[in-house]
Amino acid sequence: QNLTLDKNKGIQTVNLLKNHSKNDIRKRAIIIQLLKKVK
Repeated sequence: QNLTLDKNKGIQTVNLLKNHSKNDIRKRAIIIQLLKKVK
């Protein structure tokens, strides 16, 4: 179950990064920090 959750979170994060413009580096950094906290 945990693996599936992590996989889904990863996919959601990738989609978020794709949706945001490349100029939005700050949001990307925040998302990466959140992912690190989850791990």
